[in-house]
Amino acid sequence: MFSKELDTLIQATLEDGVLEEYEKAALVRRAQAEGVDIAELEIYINSILQKRQIELHKEQQAQMEKLAKEKKEAFGRVCPACGSQVPPMTLKCDCGYEFTNTKSVSSAQLLLEKIEEINDSHNVEGFSATERERRICDAIEMIPVPNSKEDILEFLSLAVSNINKSIGTASVMSTVFSFLAKIYTFGMAKTNPNESDAMLQSKRKKAWRSKFNQVMLKGRSLRGDSDFQRQLDYYESIVNKK
Repeated sequence: MFSKELDTLIQATLEDGVLEEYEKAALVRRAQAEGVDIAELEIYINSILQKRQIELHKEQQAQMEKLAKEKKEAFGRVCPACGSQVPPMTLKCDCGYEFTNTKSVSSAQLLLEKIEEINDSHNVEGFSATERERRICDAIEMIPVPNSKEDILEFLSLAVSNINKSIGTASVMSTVFSFLAKIYTFGMAKTNPNESDAMLQSKRKKAWRSKFNQVMLKGRSLRGDSDFQRQLDYYESIVNKK
C-alpha cells in the first residue's frame, strides 16, 4: 500500500507509541509527495498506534507485577496453609506449616556426588593423591551453603562425620547413619603414618570445619523452632569436643 521508505518512516516514528504533531506533519508531507491518500495514511497510523499502546500496556503490567513480586519476596512469603504473611528466612509459620523445598537436591547430596566424581576421575586418570585432595577441598569450599532447615541439618551431619571420624559414637551414628556407607567409601583419607598423608587429611578436615562453620552461621540466622535450634546445638557440641 505504501512505499518501503514511507512504511519504514512510519514504523520508526511510531516506535514509542506516541505521535507528535510535527511527526504527523512530516509523515503527511512525505505521503502527499508519493501520492498517498491521507485518509488511508491516518487509518494505518491509528492501527499502528493502537497496537503499540497495547504492547506498552502489557509491558507496564508485566513490570508492575515483577516489582510487586520482588517487594513481596523482600518482605516475606505467604503461608499456603493459613494465608498469613511470613517474614523472610522464617522456617515455620505460626499455624504450624513448615516451609520446605522438596524439589531441589540437597547440598550434602551434591557434594557427595562431586567427591565421588573426583575419586572416579582419580582412579581413571591417575592424577596424584595431592591433586585429588586439592580438588575435594575445593569442592567442599565451593559448595553453596544450604538454605532450608532439612538441608542444613543434613549437611551438618555430613560435615560432623568428616571433621573427626573418631566421633562416630552411637549417638552420632543415629543421626548420620544414612551417610556413613558413602562417607567411608570415598570420605576421609585413611590414617597413615606418612607425613604427607597426614597433611592431606588435615587439610580436608579444615575444609570441612570451615564449611561447617558457614552452614552453622546460616542455621543460626534462620528463625527456626526450638527443636531445630537444639539440633544445631547438638552438632556444634560434638564438633567442639576435644
